[in-house]
Amino acid sequence: MKKHNFMLASLLILVGMGAITVSCKKEQVIKSRKAQVEVVTLKEGGEDDDDPIIQGRVKKKHNFAPIDNAYVETIAYSSDNTIRTSYTDSDGAFEHQVPASIYYFRVTVPGESTPIITDTVHVSSNSSVTILIGL
Repeated sequence: MKKHNFMLASLLILVGMGAITVSCKKEQVIKSRKAQVEVVTLKEGGEDDDDPIIQGRVKKKHNFAPIDNAYVETIAYSSDNTIRTSYTDSDGAFEHQVPASIYYFRVTVPGESTPIITDTVHVSSNSSVTILIGL
């Protein structure tokens, strides 16, 4: 009976360790705060082989004030690779030209250590994006 209990306890420990290992990436996202993202597809223009342009703005959710000097990363959903980065200007604006795909944004606001993650955005043509951050 003791051998059976020992084996069961060992198995539970191993399963628990596996769950901790698997959840490492998820833990990084959980520690990040979420932001609301609003997308408007703009009228297509330019050459057909041009990559779409994302014209974005980062604003405070409670009063819609622009957030200056926020670090914005456009990240490919399929690979988690950062495609473009920039800082917002005094109007909270940024612009990234990216291949058509599915993306999300990671925004780091000045004075805050925890990045803010948005939901995914499908980009197939020029788009306007507003990221609303609850500060």
